[in-house]
Amino acid sequence: MRKTLVAGLLLLGFCSLPCLAAPPPDTGEENGTGAPITVQAPTSLKVNVRGQKLYLRAYTTTLGDEFLVAADDPELYKIASLFGGKLSWDGDSLTLSCLHKGINRTLRVDENKVQGPSSVPGAQEAELALPAQILEDKAYIPLSAMEDFLDTRLTVRPNQVVFIEPLLRNVRFEGSAHSPKLILETTAPVTCKTFTLKNPDRFVIDIPGVVIDTPSLTVQHPDLGSIRLGQFELGPAITRVVVPKPRDAQIRAESSGNREVLSWQMQLSRPIEVATPAAAMEIQDVRMETTEKGHRLILTANEPIHFDWQRLGGPRPRWLMDVNHASFKPLKQEFEVNGKFPGTIRLSQNQPAPNPVFRVVVDLDAAVEVNTSAGQNERQLVIDILDKEIDPSLGLQKGHGSTQPVAAAGTSTVGGTIVIDPGHGGSDCGALNRGLNLSEASVTLDICRRLQAILKNQGWNVIMTRTTDVDVSYANSSAREELGARCKVANDAKADLFVSVHCNASVNASSNGTSIHYYKQSDYVLASQLQSSVINSTGRNNRGLQANRFYVLAHTQMPAVLVETAFLTNSTEGSLLNDPNYRQKIAEGLAQGLRQYAARQSWGTANK
Repeated sequence: MRKTLVAGLLLLGFCSLPCLAAPPPDTGEENGTGAPITVQAPTSLKVNVRGQKLYLRAYTTTLGDEFLVAADDPELYKIASLFGGKLSWDGDSLTLSCLHKGINRTLRVDENKVQGPSSVPGAQEAELALPAQILEDKAYIPLSAMEDFLDTRLTVRPNQVVFIEPLLRNVRFEGSAHSPKLILETTAPVTCKTFTLKNPDRFVIDIPGVVIDTPSLTVQHPDLGSIRLGQFELGPAITRVVVPKPRDAQIRAESSGNREVLSWQMQLSRPIEVATPAAAMEIQDVRMETTEKGHRLILTANEPIHFDWQRLGGPRPRWLMDVNHASFKPLKQEFEVNGKFPGTIRLSQNQPAPNPVFRVVVDLDAAVEVNTSAGQNERQLVIDILDKEIDPSLGLQKGHGSTQPVAAAGTSTVGGTIVIDPGHGGSDCGALNRGLNLSEASVTLDICRRLQAILKNQGWNVIMTRTTDVDVSYANSSAREELGARCKVANDAKADLFVSVHCNASVNASSNGTSIHYYKQSDYVLASQLQSSVINSTGRNNRGLQANRFYVLAHTQMPAVLVETAFLTNSTEGSLLNDPNYRQKIAEGLAQGLRQYAARQSWGTANK
């Protein structure tokens, strides 16, 4: 359990929870800092928003970068308007609403979840560090709610200076190898500056006032190579995109001024030469089936299938897969889809010899979830097109895959660096099951040790935030210091992934199940991959994916998730967590999901 964040003004009846206290009330998902958060003194925040300086009445909290701001402060409404949003306060229901880009989200006093319409993908509830509440007869909300209301990111600098800035949401290429178009999408209109660097030649795009969800990302282009994204500065932010530039390339900006979509047309004098194998593989058989969850395309070739895939934006989103050096003798084939989201699935010989490319395009009325896996053997690829709409901005935009089987245990197949964070420890024992004399800190450490052993055998470079029952920072440190120390381990190591493992708790003894929490855009893909593998391994109730601004998710510079494995306070799940065999199942489920995630990132050759 990540201890409940408590707004601890005694006059309002809130108090801190000591280590041996009973678990807090169940409010859906627990919140998570490792120590209670208390409200402190009133202050005035200096907030920088799109070139303007505003001042907000606020209360500080012990989390350090979270503040409670007055729900009726006119400056708060001005912040929303600067991002094209409109706030409204309902005094009867004590609810603050924000209408932004056609989506209405709400936050009610005494609740810590921003609610969005369930019908809109990616707009469902997001959990905050502490609830909106009444302080001295006035309603206050967590300032971080503006991130969810407006699709922005908060950066808190020293002396309580805050920057609220839009996000770089998508980076992609469209067009041919000879004439690729680079497209950047942000969550609010921005301007940029471009220039070139030499040795080697690079085209650089700096976007002031924009934050990347996950710094140090790399986008792969099949011809140009690695496109690097980096957070050049924070507070105020500068995002930098670096594109390899062949000396004969011509680059022309297609847009200027303040825009949410920035694009550059690149013209190469000749396609970049890519070495090709002597013989091309053949797509020998194609079958289309209808399933309970949607449609299934089954491809059979004369050898293992290695493929690249990507999502394309625009008015009609598409999912596209290419198999390089592959021939398709029918040249073209098309299937009509008449399910929940109608459209077509097109197969074609997109590029002829001597560099043949076989292409599959899923072109439906909505962006839907598409999963790939090996079929009955390594020469068969299964593509499941599900009747499940997704938010394209929350998923991977590009990926790789292979039908070759996973290498045997003990073989180095991954090579990524992962930081595993056993929740709690030292002066913070976490949740307790007194009947079993079991603490969360001991359970999470055992699970993580087991996970560490499996991942090392898979070839991961594994770093643990703690290997014994100790604080990561120092004994009795504040929540911010302890959580900051855990994030620092991952950020200093420049890790590829961060996984924090916890047990849940509730005063409701019937509360049960597994939940996985994410915050950044890049966290979502990792969380969704781990969700299915852990649930399949343990068989517990699936409490779903939850978007939460937990400290260790918001302050790590890589994809990160927080896993609530099961409820320590539930009699059945408490007994399971006390069983070493069950803890091994949790570790194996996490390891399988991580291996599958790595395969999608082309770190290894495992199947999805």
